[in-house]
This record gives sequence, structure tokens and C-alpha cells, in this order.
Amino acid sequence: MGEPTSIKVLLLKLSRHSPWKVLVKDPQIWRAWDLVVGETIARNAQPHSFRRGVLWVRCSGPQWMHQLQLMKEMLRERLNAELGRQRVRDLRFLLGEVKGEPEGGEPEEVLQGTEEVLAPLEDEELRQIVRRILAKVRRGGPKSTSV
Repeated sequence: MGEPTSIKVLLLKLSRHSPWKVLVKDPQIWRAWDLVVGETIARNAQPHSFRRGVLWVRCSGPQWMHQLQLMKEMLRERLNAELGRQRVRDLRFLLGEVKGEPEGGEPEEVLQGTEEVLAPLEDEELRQIVRRILAKVRRGGPKSTSV
């Protein structure tokens, strides 16, 4: 049995795996995106990453990239209004598969990343607790859970 691994270390390791990289660090942006764009756009475009004020959004097709490009300034203003400050200075769009949360679970890459990070934990009860914490963070839980 090795040294215990702290939850902070586990979360930092997990934050290096997409899509956790940004979700763990800034879940408010993901909540704001879904509120601002509405259900139809959210099904076809989702935040991919957020670095240095630039929100990269993955779009399901070129038509969505084009439409969102036309709405870019309005989306930026509404996101910042929802966030309560000027966090998003630019939006950029890329083409790719938009993976929403399937009913009853997390996206496949999140589950794989989670299990890789939890592998060193031998205590199954602790694994379950950390899984619940990560799921809550993923779904935009309390602001105090941000790393």
C-alpha cells in the first residue's frame, strides 16, 4: 500500500484531462453558456476550453460555426452579464463532435479520465465519494468546489 493521495492532487491530475481541464477550473462559464444560448444552440455547440479570456466553442457543423460567428459579440456580452464581470473577451469556434451528457451519466471521456485518476485509491467508499464530488463539479455545483 502506497502513500495516500490527496483529493487536491486527484483533482489537479483530472483537470489535465479534457474536458475537465476547464470544467474544474471554471464551471461558471459552462453554466452561463447553457443559460445564455438556450437548449437548441447548447445541443449543437458547447464550450471546449477557456484560456486567457478566450472561450473556444465546439460546434456540430459549419452552419453552427457560421451562425455563432454572426452572434459572437452578442453572446460575449450576455455571457459577461451572466457572469457578473468581463471574463470572456473573445469567442472562437471550432468544428467537432458536440458531446452532451447522456442521460444517467457522464460523457465517456470524463468517465475514463475519472477512473484513471481514481485508480490509486484502494478504498471503494473513498472512490465513490470522490466520484460524487467530481460529478457535482462537472454539473456546476457550488462555487466553493472550484479548484
